[in-house]
Amino acid sequence: ESIREGALFPSTYFYTYGTNFNIIIEKMKKRMDSTLLNAWNERDHDLKLSNSYEVLILASIIEKETSLREERAKIAEVFLNRLKINMRLQSDPTVIYGLKIANKDIKDLKKIHLEHKSDFNTYLNYGLPKDPICNPGQDSIIAVTKPSKGDLLYFVSNGMGGHNFSSNYETHLEYVKKLRKINNEKNKN
Repeated sequence: ESIREGALFPSTYFYTYGTNFNIIIEKMKKRMDSTLLNAWNERDHDLKLSNSYEVLILASIIEKETSLREERAKIAEVFLNRLKINMRLQSDPTVIYGLKIANKDIKDLKKIHLEHKSDFNTYLNYGLPKDPICNPGQDSIIAVTKPSKGDLLYFVSNGMGGHNFSSNYETHLEYVKKLRKINNEKNKN
């Protein structure tokens, strides 16, 4: 039986040598279910998601967008604000996942890849993808149920491991220009 994406909670598990694999998998599933249930029950009252599965899907995207714990609630804010106004999420990791399940592994995401038709491509499709794109951790799940509040709609890499966030497209374009400059400098060296 295959295990669906997003079903297993990533953590450290202790077990004795020879423990049946299915027992460990079951423990990981139960931990994901209880983490999701707790986060859903303690969610912000104005969260515009329908159920804990939608939380899981969005958390999986956030998990792939950043490794910085302090950025997760802001990225959740961006995506939730986009969903609220029916704006595409435009998340690169969803495109990469769609390519991966089509057996098209890529090293660098290019503009042409954004046109790849897939149920996961949030550049082409509105709303959340149909399923998670990874097994998100607790920080990403909580970021979805307790996002930062504001009018952020955009974020782009700052070229130093984090992201620049903005509420309007003009500021976003300035950050994109800065990133291109940083990347061009790196490529020269």
